[in-house]
Amino acid sequence: MSSALAPLASGVLLAKAPPNPNDVVGGWVAFFVVLAMGAAVVFLYFSLKKQLGKVNFEEQPDPRQAPAEQPEQPRASEPGTDRPNGTA
Repeated sequence: MSSALAPLASGVLLAKAPPNPNDVVGGWVAFFVVLAMGAAVVFLYFSLKKQLGKVNFEEQPDPRQAPAEQPEQPRASEPGTDRPNGTA
């Protein structure tokens, strides 16, 4: 199998002629356009990272959680007592 493909592969790889001047090929302009687009992507990445760093986010407890899993809230003291929870 490889002996049947060897002449085809060597003919394609070794006999490649230079491009025709009438063919459209990528040039320096295309290279600089791609380079500028890459620089824009990097700039936008760092800008977004900076803006997201400014966000002040406090996570709220999940309302679907069971009440036993939520931390216990301290109860307010009863009226007329100086100690919390009415303890003497």
